[in-house]
Amino acid sequence: MARVASTDRNFHGRNYFNAHDRTGDVYLISGFGVYPNLSAARTLSWTPKRGRPPRSLGFVGWMDRAP
Repeated sequence: MARVASTDRNFHGRNYFNAHDRTGDVYLISGFGVYPNLSAARTLSWTPKRGRPPRSLGFVGWMDRAP
């Protein structure tokens, strides 16, 4: 996504993945977003476990603008 047709600075592409075990005790959500007009990328992982508080982890990074 080095070049996009939109000039909207908030244009983005996102992907996410959900997974769980057969009992439903453990659940995982992970995602990845790219904001090419801001040269930014973002990731997120969220894991709730039955009977325990959920854990989350996120990162934001800057992408190089290659010509």
